[in-house]
Amino acid sequence: DTYVTDITRSIIPLSNSLNLTNINTLPIRSDKPLLTILSSIQQDKFKTPWRFIVYDGAFATLIKNDFNEPPLKAARRIVFQEGLIARSYFQLRTFKTARNTVVKSPVFFYDRFIVKDDNNLKINLKVLEEGKETLLKPLFEKGFSEYDNLILYILSKMDKKEIAEATGHNYLLFLADKDAKASIKMVRETVVQAADSKISEIISKRNIYVITRRFRDFRYLVERRRRR
Repeated sequence: DTYVTDITRSIIPLSNSLNLTNINTLPIRSDKPLLTILSSIQQDKFKTPWRFIVYDGAFATLIKNDFNEPPLKAARRIVFQEGLIARSYFQLRTFKTARNTVVKSPVFFYDRFIVKDDNNLKINLKVLEEGKETLLKPLFEKGFSEYDNLILYILSKMDKKEIAEATGHNYLLFLADKDAKASIKMVRETVVQAADSKISEIISKRNIYVITRRFRDFRYLVERRRRR
């Protein structure tokens, strides 16, 4: 999803308050375009495969508190339950073209369930919720998560560089997505053909005339349906 803005809205404000970063403004709000551009212009720091820090899904419902303390507040009154979902970004491949131009695979997003091994990555965090302070214990990776390092390793072994659409992606998920789309298309065409057959029967029995602006357009539609 190119419209996710977790990093700019909550992750960076939190890391600033923890003195992990000192970032005031960013030229891009959306997470995926931001990471894509950073990995392109700072290739020495973003060596593939790499992943972003893993963080709690609750941060998606938090934004920076303009009054500084606490550092974050609920974006819409209520904060999503922490300790359920963890999320992160990753990029797997770097290619060189015939002209020695560096090309990287897309930045992808994944989420997973939070497990017991993640307890050492949780932090105590006060946020503003419904006008009062609330203590949360969300996952926020300040060190290194071996669990997510394993996920990155598995993902790096499961893409398919020979297929452009699957480059840098989880290949099994790519196949599942293609299979689902093919099934939906088949069902839709079956329904359309059944409807066409019934409509043709009604037209024949009731002597209904179909008028189109151009016969060629009507013939094109009918022949395309017949081929399918």
